[in-house]
Amino acid sequence: MTNLEVRSGNICRNIIFDGYVSDKKRIVSYNLGMAFAKLYAERIFEIPNLVHVEFLKKRDAIEFLKPEGKKRSKEPDLVGIDLGKLCTGVTK
Repeated sequence: MTNLEVRSGNICRNIIFDGYVSDKKRIVSYNLGMAFAKLYAERIFEIPNLVHVEFLKKRDAIEFLKPEGKKRSKEPDLVGIDLGKLCTGVTK
């Protein structure tokens, strides 16, 4: 939240962001992008509590099967439980 502020009813980056080195800016931008993707996906798809896949993978709570061959598998960025379905994934 320290990287955001509201100006004239709009959500904007705080001036503190301008002082960051490029690596820090990249991290902040990624996290803000994921936060807004999560917010909008939850509302659009009516799926509460979407979780970032990497968070679940690091805790060994989820595992994807590796495809045959050398192709890298495609994974969603966010997953959550849809009350009308078993599981839903959302790719940013």
